[in-house]
Amino acid sequence: CMNNTFNHADPIEHEHKVWWATVYCDTERRIAFFNFLDTGVGILESINIKLSESLLRMVGIRNNADLMRDVLEGKIGSRTRLHYRGNGLPEIIKRFKMEQFSRLIIISNNVYADLEKDEYRVLAKPLDGTFFHWEISYDKHYIPGEADD
Repeated sequence: CMNNTFNHADPIEHEHKVWWATVYCDTERRIAFFNFLDTGVGILESINIKLSESLLRMVGIRNNADLMRDVLEGKIGSRTRLHYRGNGLPEIIKRFKMEQFSRLIIISNNVYADLEKDEYRVLAKPLDGTFFHWEISYDKHYIPGEADD
C-alpha cells in the first residue's frame, strides 16, 4: 500500500502527503483489522489511461468503477511506464485471491471496491486519496510451520 505514497502517483508534486495505518485486534474473534489511508491523488489519478478508455468514459459506456476493476486486475499500468512500477495493486489482489488475507475493501477517488463481494460502484462524493481495509483471521489464515514469502 505504501509504495505508491511518494514520488510515484504524482511525480510533479514534491510535497509529502500524509498516510495513516491502523490495526485493531479483536482477541475474542481472533481477527486483526488493518486500515491504510493515503491522502495523495488516488489510484485513478495515478494511472495511464488510453485515449479509447477516456472516450468510453466520456460517452457513458464505461465508468470509474469499470476502470478501477481493470487497474486492480493489472490491465492498466502506472503512468510512469516503468516496468518495475505499477505492480503493487495487482500483487495485493493476487495475495487476496491466494487467501493470505480477507475482506479487502479499497476506496479511491470516487470508487468503492469490495473485492470479497466483487462489488465495484461509483460514489456520490470522492475521496482525495486511497483507503484500504483488510482482515486477517487467526483461525483462517494461520498455518503452523508455513513459511512466509
